[in-house]
Amino acid sequence: MSKKALKLLPIFDSAKKINSMSPPKHVTGRYIKSDFKACWLFLKQYDCSEFTYANYRNRIEVLCQWSWLVRKKSILKFNKDDLEEFFKFYQHPPITWISNIRQQKFKEKDGERIYNENWRPFLKKKNSEHYESSYHIMKSTIVIANIFYKFLVDEEFIQTIPLRKVRQINRFIIRNTETKRIKRLSAIQWKYITETARKMAENDPRMHERTLFIVSACYSLYLRISELKHHDTTMSMTYGQEKTDKQKC
Repeated sequence: MSKKALKLLPIFDSAKKINSMSPPKHVTGRYIKSDFKACWLFLKQYDCSEFTYANYRNRIEVLCQWSWLVRKKSILKFNKDDLEEFFKFYQHPPITWISNIRQQKFKEKDGERIYNENWRPFLKKKNSEHYESSYHIMKSTIVIANIFYKFLVDEEFIQTIPLRKVRQINRFIIRNTETKRIKRLSAIQWKYITETARKMAENDPRMHERTLFIVSACYSLYLRISELKHHDTTMSMTYGQEKTDKQKC
């Protein structure tokens, strides 16, 4: 196994850069381009929501890295044994795949988008000696893998979903017994915010009616900031043979 083949570099950029992505050049294999195309088409569905896109991309990123660098196999050829080994890997990744500091995948240099060689797929918690794959991380990974392979079946890349053949899949999801405090505003805090926004709107409707709307929407509809953000959906696709106006997210 060559040193070049084990070079760990990012594959998929941010949602804003999805139209300018191309298959990676630092890995070799006849199946790289077809795998990349399948993943690109899958992620393209979610490029109108940065949060959802990033969540899906991070899981697909590791799946591709492990498939190409470790398993030496196309993700389109995976069976239940491959996925079981992948989930085991995701639970306990090697130290060379773990970073102590959150890193950007790509950097700008002289007007070009380049790999950040310090990036790693897994992030160790602050003040923690070891990487811990939580219940929520593993559950999300399995759910996204299932959605991804269902997409591959729907788009006729593959015929069956290998994840459905994995027995006792819950064994990969270890629930943490530690109670985790969820960060959220209290009812009193929300009341203060909404009342303040309402007074601002009354005093200056032109400037702050939008403020009141945003606050009310977040509170009443449980929206994320990314779901309220303006998204430009007029960009044309530069990768692949066809253009598509269909947005599924």
